[in-house]
Amino acid sequence: MIIRVALILLGYSPMANAATDDFVDAIVRGDVAEVCRLLEQGANPNQISTETSIVGPLLNPDVPLHRKTPVLMLAIEARSIEIVRALLDAGADPNRGDFRRATPLARAVTQGPKAARIVQLLLEHGADPNLQFGEDGALAIEIALMGGTLDVPLVLLPVTDQRWLSDQLVLNSRQGDFGPLFFAVADMFRRRELPIREGDLDAFPPLIRAVLTHDAAQVEQILRDLPGCVEERDRFGFTALMWASSRFGKREIAQRLLDSNADPNAVGDGRWTALFAATEANDAGVIQLLCDAGADTNASIEYQRPRHPLIAVAAGNCSAAAFKALLESGADPLIYNSDGTSAIVARAMNNRSEERELIIELAKTAFEQAKSARSIGEGEKDR
Repeated sequence: MIIRVALILLGYSPMANAATDDFVDAIVRGDVAEVCRLLEQGANPNQISTETSIVGPLLNPDVPLHRKTPVLMLAIEARSIEIVRALLDAGADPNRGDFRRATPLARAVTQGPKAARIVQLLLEHGADPNLQFGEDGALAIEIALMGGTLDVPLVLLPVTDQRWLSDQLVLNSRQGDFGPLFFAVADMFRRRELPIREGDLDAFPPLIRAVLTHDAAQVEQILRDLPGCVEERDRFGFTALMWASSRFGKREIAQRLLDSNADPNAVGDGRWTALFAATEANDAGVIQLLCDAGADTNASIEYQRPRHPLIAVAAGNCSAAAFKALLESGADPLIYNSDGTSAIVARAMNNRSEERELIIELAKTAFEQAKSARSIGEGEKDR
């Protein structure tokens, strides 16, 4: 057994090529029983897939992302916790990256509702949370803090090098590469302020403290006593409505702030708005509230250079309901890539939700209809 594990770690497998192809296919299909059977027969848990495009339950068949990819990362992308566990138990290297220098942990943090469980499993098997990846030397927690739920950063924070993270936050804030909500959340994590407790929020104005603690009664009292404070800013330039619209907020409180004439188009650091916060939170209900109140659906944010229009961010990150709410509220789908193709369709192709196909179809339809309407309008002007 010891010799077999050593050979596996060195990349040797006694299985024939046909069998290794079956192994990859079983992983992509999510066939736990078959994967375990093949592992027992000597399949290599560190095998590298050489196919340029792999079609699976949650894998993207349209983009050749899987060339020279460890099978562990394919299992992570297929979101099969049982197969990830089987591969790790059989000796899969939890730190072996793919041809793009991404690590299993960096890939795991983007896997939706199952991300935290997969991340925890990788950590238990020796994944290094401080292993830098990509050309810029990022950490997995940086990706986790930019989107998704809070459970993944909560798993990573205790094992992440705080000095390195602090240095990177200062560096990236000067470069403007990430949205300001990233810094707000990261700042709270560094000071151990999450879960958010009232005693941890002394630096925030009273109304924002009440919003962050979901204290609707306190929000009501503050608005009654100090109605002019609805536009008061915190140290990030955020208003109470921005926080109420974010994943830290609550829909009912966002509605109450709008009823008190909170500006849905107020702009914070990094050009952050309440509508961007709601889009980052993937909350279709709050998106609709803000759009009904006059929020600008065609704003751009300094999320990454160049600025990203809101609708493009939604196409890549949101549910179909959130994406559709923006489109129906007037977001312009005519955004082009440098090669003249649709930016929202390209972003939708990389959407990791289970509604990916529906979002792609919505993006294609919206783009083509807007393109046709604009052509007709320009033709009428020429006549």
